[in-house]
Amino acid sequence: MKAAQKVFVALDNMERDEVLAFLPKLSTKVGGIKIGLEMYLRFGRDFLLEAKRFFDGEIFLDLKLHDIPNTVAKAIHGLSGLPISFLNIHASGGSAMMQAALEAQQEALPRTTLLAVTVLTSLDDSETQSIYHTGRSDSFKRLLLEIEKVSGLGVVCSAAELELIPNRAIVTMVPGIRFEHEISSGKIQDQKSVFTPEQALEKGASFLVMGRSITRAPDLERALSLLA
Repeated sequence: MKAAQKVFVALDNMERDEVLAFLPKLSTKVGGIKIGLEMYLRFGRDFLLEAKRFFDGEIFLDLKLHDIPNTVAKAIHGLSGLPISFLNIHASGGSAMMQAALEAQQEALPRTTLLAVTVLTSLDDSETQSIYHTGRSDSFKRLLLEIEKVSGLGVVCSAAELELIPNRAIVTMVPGIRFEHEISSGKIQDQKSVFTPEQALEKGASFLVMGRSITRAPDLERALSLLA
């Protein structure tokens, strides 16, 4: 499978009409699109149904749900009927919340893979020390232990943490992906843990998330060709 078919393009910081005009340019050229919390709250569930008409690929709904188990379960039931292939929750919500979320997903969204978010790629060691009282790697290991208590979850993590996952069969969604020329020129925006598509795939990533590298590329066709 080509790298492009493993890429989910993050449609952040875009207006509704802009997204709908952009989607046909991506259709069949990448594996999927990622719709985040901001876009979902602004445009609602009908927007996902509309987006699916313009894009013949998979949809990753990036809500990062994190609340008490019952609330998260009910929120997932509220997504029933949406054409989403991936949905995520925060692993820091604990194993009970993740179990409740998984059961809700299996009932309401049986064709969806539920992913648990570990350490955000926007955090560095000093920030994980402040939040989790340990560095990135150890913070990831602690969250992974919680994830492993719930059978059937995928993982959202940096490419740096992929080698820390003992079960290589687990589905992994990896954000913080930039092209080599962006990394070398310092164009990594708010990301702290950044890798190229090639590096992440070599480390075993199942899927990659790329945003402005694609959506704001001066030459979209050239950017997509770099994923061939």
